[in-house]
Amino acid sequence: MKGTTQLLLGVMGLVALVTGLAATTVATAQEKEAAPLKPIRVLFVGNSQVYYNQLPKIVEALAESAPKERPRIVADSRPSDRSVAGGASLESHWKRGTDKNTARSKIAEEQWDYVILQDFTSYTSNESFTKHAQLFDELSRKNGAQTVLLSTASFPTMVPKGFLDVHERHAVFAREFKVPIAAGGKAWLKYWGENPTQEQILSLYDADKGHPGPKGSYLYACTIYAILTGQSPVGLTHIIPNQPENTITPAEAKQFQEAAWQVHQEVNGKQPANKP
Repeated sequence: MKGTTQLLLGVMGLVALVTGLAATTVATAQEKEAAPLKPIRVLFVGNSQVYYNQLPKIVEALAESAPKERPRIVADSRPSDRSVAGGASLESHWKRGTDKNTARSKIAEEQWDYVILQDFTSYTSNESFTKHAQLFDELSRKNGAQTVLLSTASFPTMVPKGFLDVHERHAVFAREFKVPIAAGGKAWLKYWGENPTQEQILSLYDADKGHPGPKGSYLYACTIYAILTGQSPVGLTHIIPNQPENTITPAEAKQFQEAAWQVHQEVNGKQPANKP
């Protein structure tokens, strides 16, 4: 009887041990599953097309509103962190050298997942764009970052030819150097459709008709979000930071999101979801 009791106690102890190990394993797995994804760090190199309406903050807001299993995005959204300047081209950014707070020093000294290049395409030549985009691409790759080209809109008087010309400049570079494009200008065209009215065209511009308005910047942000995450922006927030909540309605946001996602797939093909 004594031996039987000892045997039962031993079995019970073994069962408790196994149960405890299983519970620990499940808890560990749950903790790993619940652990937040590493955020995607992004540096913008560009001009007023980026800082109008605080484009980096819009990209961050889109990511923040996404399901928890998708990564968040940390962009250079504080003015002190930016590598953007009014009227700047990639050539002028490059020629600023490597002093503190220049684009080149930021790329070399900090850790970025992506460097987004945006040129002053209305005035720079194809030769200047290609040369300096290549220099920045080489520097970014050397320091472990992926280059993204941001192709922006043209002037409202140049719809659609000016937009297509700007996009083609970026597409030629992208094909040669295997770089993705955030095709902002083409997303505007997709949203407008064929034969847009003047009112529809101007709805995406700032009053100066040279910069994006909040809605235009939101469309840019949707194309960038698609590139950085490999995920559709459809269903994400319609609210633009530091703008009235009704600046964009949910219905408008869905149209912008769908246009951006369609263009992203047309231009870049299907890419795997980014889970850093």
